[in-house]
Amino acid sequence: MKPIGPTFFFELHAAELTEGVSWSDTGDLIFSPYVSEEYKANVRDVLASHDPARPAPPFVPESVTKYQCCVVLARYNLLDATTAFFSAMAADDPRRLAWEMAPTVLRSGDATLAAAAHHGLSREQVDSMFIEAGQVGG
Repeated sequence: MKPIGPTFFFELHAAELTEGVSWSDTGDLIFSPYVSEEYKANVRDVLASHDPARPAPPFVPESVTKYQCCVVLARYNLLDATTAFFSAMAADDPRRLAWEMAPTVLRSGDATLAAAAHHGLSREQVDSMFIEAGQVGG
């Protein structure tokens, strides 16, 4: 059996193969009875190309505090532009309300997605900023 390292889940997730399968550290795959043979073959293909020595990607927090978010936006000179972006929205827009009132900023929240699109930030850039924000003490 091929050992399974910390990136295997992420590789399965990227291949949209996270349902109906579990595994042991030693490489044993356990499938739910409802998964097809094709699905099992696809999981085995991911395992065949898996490098168990590859380190896991950094954890991207699902949320950070508003303070942590603002610190990172300020580091990238985006805080004023972000505030202006939300201020230009209707006062009752849920995205503006989230920015102005919520104590946390959600990685997949509508406000975050709108601001990221407005600033032209890629998913990877936003993930990187959330990782950085998660390390901000306060």
